[in-house]
Amino acid sequence: MKISRESIVVGDSIMFSGIRSGGRDVLLVVYGPGIYTNGVILYDIKANPAGIWSYSWNPGSSLRSGSYAIVASDLK
Repeated sequence: MKISRESIVVGDSIMFSGIRSGGRDVLLVVYGPGIYTNGVILYDIKANPAGIWSYSWNPGSSLRSGSYAIVASDLK
C-alpha cells in the first residue's frame, strides 16, 4: 500500500484514502521534524467490507516546515 502527496500546506486538512491489501485495519503513521521524528500514530482505521478506507488529518498550524512522510500499513 502506498500513499503519495507532493506537498502539505500548513493549516490545511489532508485527506488520505486507499484500499487495504490484507488484514482488516490500516495504521497511519507520520514521520517528520520535531515530535514526528520517531513517528506518531495518526489513526488506526477500520476499513469497510470492500477494504476501502479514508482519513482526514488536520494538523493545524503546529507543523514545522520540513519533509514529512505518511506510512499506511495493514494490520493483521
